[in-house]
Amino acid sequence: MLRLSSLLILTFLPANLLAEVEEEIPLGVEVVTGLRSDYVYRGFQLGGTTLDAQLETEIVITDGFVLNLGGWLASELSDDFWEGGGYVEVHREFEKISLGGGFTHASRDKTVIGDTTEASLHLNYFPTNWLDFRFLGSRDFESDGWYSSFESGLSHRLGEETFFLLTSGLSWSDGFNDRDGWNDFFGRLSLTYAVSDTVSITPFAGWSLLLRDHEGDDDSLFAGVWFEVFF
Repeated sequence: MLRLSSLLILTFLPANLLAEVEEEIPLGVEVVTGLRSDYVYRGFQLGGTTLDAQLETEIVITDGFVLNLGGWLASELSDDFWEGGGYVEVHREFEKISLGGGFTHASRDKTVIGDTTEASLHLNYFPTNWLDFRFLGSRDFESDGWYSSFESGLSHRLGEETFFLLTSGLSWSDGFNDRDGWNDFFGRLSLTYAVSDTVSITPFAGWSLLLRDHEGDDDSLFAGVWFEVFF
């Protein structure tokens, strides 16, 4: 699943820093376009230089409950790979914890893995104003496999309009597209700059280092940039 937008970046910000970010970048409807050197998903390199677009809507259902709906399209510039999908998620926010779950479907062509249809649960814990932890567990019904990950995030506000985020984690799979056991050590460094109240730009760089030998797969380093518009 694509979902490497700034709303996902904001998922890893502690509550008090998130409140500061909301003052600079309003949340609600977000449109994102991006360009990346490689498209890596859960340790699988799906494509080379890729252009993508995403739309996400955030709706407050009741006090503390939030609904997210969205969809995305991604295409390799060489036209060797494309992906499209959608998702629906609900989460409940507490003072230092966020709990949620959702459903996602992605269709793909000319890539190393096929379509995915999965249900997932996640837990976020914010012990301090600059550190957080996130656990994700999911079941993919297409490959009849399980995938889970544990991530940590470091965040810092560098100025009135600039926010820094570093995330890293480990993943484990059980039958997810024929992978079993420890999967990869992954991470991403990003810097978000709020150009205005409704526009921001986020350059990023990341990695995926495989923890087991998988035929035809290698470690990956990638970089890119997202352009975000908020309504």
